[in-house]
Amino acid sequence: MESGMAQNIYDSSDFFAGYSQLPRQVHGLGGAPEWPEIKAMLPDLVGMHVVDLGCGFGWASRWMREQGAASVRSLDLSQ
Repeated sequence: MESGMAQNIYDSSDFFAGYSQLPRQVHGLGGAPEWPEIKAMLPDLVGMHVVDLGCGFGWASRWMREQGAASVRSLDLSQ
């Protein structure tokens, strides 16, 4: 990796193989025990422009669009 480039454990094939089998990745937001608390803190998203930093598999990004967000930009450091 080039000097100055961020390193990301999620891009390791061995790590990702295990990570992708976690309940939150297999079942989406329903598999994330913290989701009800996070969801309760979010405002009404209708018409909003949202950025999902560290979006991972994009479960929250998809949910935000379903809630009526005008746009969702999903960014993640991992490939």
